Amino acid sequence: MPRARAKIKRLVVRAGARPRRAVVWAQLRRRAAAQGFGSSDLERFYHYLSHHLKLEKPDYVDPLQQPPNYFPDLRSQPIYSPSEFVWTREIFDNFNVIKNELLEFSAKSNLEAQPQGLTDRGRWNVLYFYAGGRRVDATTTACPHTAEIIDLMPGAGRAGQAYLSVLRGDTHITRHFGPTNARLRCHVGLVVPDGARIRIGAETYRWEEGECLLFDDSFDHEVWNEASSERVVLIVDFWHPDLTPAETWAITEARGLRFGLRDILHA
Repeated sequence: MPRARAKIKRLVVRAGARPRRAVVWAQLRRRAAAQGFGSSDLERFYHYLSHHLKLEKPDYVDPLQQPPNYFPDLRSQPIYSPSEFVWTREIFDNFNVIKNELLEFSAKSNLEAQPQGLTDRGRWNVLYFYAGGRRVDATTTACPHTAEIIDLMPGAGRAGQAYLSVLRGDTHITRHFGPTNARLRCHVGLVVPDGARIRIGAETYRWEEGECLLFDDSFDHEVWNEASSERVVLIVDFWHPDLTPAETWAITEARGLRFGLRDILHA
């Protein structure tokens, strides 16, 4: 049986993207029916899958928003108000607990270099709560209050990453697009020196300690820390609010399917 599966996999890979889409779509529809979802509930997801496999060209609506994996017909705006999301109140109310917990743990931990290689000077280090869709037990155990609040965000750990982000002084993260517009990103300012800023789309913003900066990182963006001290931010990805339950289920489910979406969100 394993030998037969391997042969089928080789045949599908050689045949190209269209057979791969057909296999994923057939598997997904079968599983969706058990969840009470029909094909019509997954129409936008079908186009998302087709964009991922380069079988359709994304219909971008803004030249500053061009993620490689584009989910159609979602709101295209770079910045969102915290008032749209009820869970931001928990962050505001528990900010001092979150800040103290994270700074205390990070001070005695070995932070790793952010793996994407997006800096052209300086140093960008991270401490993961969720990495590649997997919960990092060492961090979540050491920072239980922060982990509990992260898990209030819809899709935390499934929509993307969750991590502490530390930019050393004189660091620049080069301009780039996030991997998909199916998620939004929350930045919670913990330590924000003068000289730290982020450009999202056409506008530049500063973090505020204790405040949430909510944005769509599929827009072109870049970051500077021109201070001599560190900028420290908690980053959590969560589902775009225009996605339906069927669509968030499909995105998560497809990553586990043979020939599926793999880990496109986890960057």
